[in-house]
Amino acid sequence: MINIEDLNKIQSPDKTATYIPILHKDLAELVLEEGDKHGFKIRNTDYSIAKEGNIMRGIFAFIGDDPAMDMQVGILNSYDKSKKVTIGLGSQVFICQNGMVSADYTMKRKHTGSVEDDIKYMIREGMKNLYDEYRRNIQVRNKLFEIGVSKSKYAELIGRMFIEENIITPTQLGIVKREFKESKLFPEPTAWSMYNHVTQALKFGHPANYIEQHIGLHKFMLEHFE
Repeated sequence: MINIEDLNKIQSPDKTATYIPILHKDLAELVLEEGDKHGFKIRNTDYSIAKEGNIMRGIFAFIGDDPAMDMQVGILNSYDKSKKVTIGLGSQVFICQNGMVSADYTMKRKHTGSVEDDIKYMIREGMKNLYDEYRRNIQVRNKLFEIGVSKSKYAELIGRMFIEENIITPTQLGIVKREFKESKLFPEPTAWSMYNHVTQALKFGHPANYIEQHIGLHKFMLEHFE
C-alpha cells in the first residue's frame, strides 16, 4: 500500500519554460490541509501510481453525516505531461469504498503558467462545494435505490456502457457480470446495485482513468434513470 511519504520518493521532472511540475505529495497535502480547514475529518486515503510513478491517483474519503456514505475528493497528477492536474468531487459508499464522481465539480489544469496558484484555488473552491455535492449524490443514491432494473435491461445498459460509451473495459465487464451474479453487498435488482457493480469493477482500472470513468458512469446513470 502506498502512503503519502512514498509519493515524495518519486523523482519529479525539472521545471522548464513550458512545464511546471506539481509534486504528487504537495497536491495530496493541499487536499488534506484544505479539508482540515473546513473541519472535515479524514476516514481513509488511497494512492495509486502507474508508469513508474509518473501518474498518481489519490482518493480521500472525509467522514459525512450519512451513515452509508462519505464525502470524497479524487486527484490525478502526472510527471510526463500525459494528464492535466485534475480534482474531482463526489462521495464514497462506506462499506465498499465505491466512488461517485460528477462532471459538475471536476476541475482540470495544465502544468503551465500560474498552475501552482490555480491548483490552490481549485482545491479551495472544491472544498467549499464538497458538502453540497455530497448531499446531491445522496439524493441520487436514494432515487436509484427505488428504481428496479430487470435482467434484460441491466444487460442492455451494461452492454451500452461497454460498446457505445467505453466506460468499462473488457476486464471490467467480466467483473460487473460477476458482481451481478454474486454481490452480497448489492444483491437487489435496482439501479443503485447496478451503479455499485460497475464502480466495483472500476477499482480495477488504470489510475489515470479513475476520474473519467466514474464521471462517465455517473452521467450515464443520470441520463437513463432521471
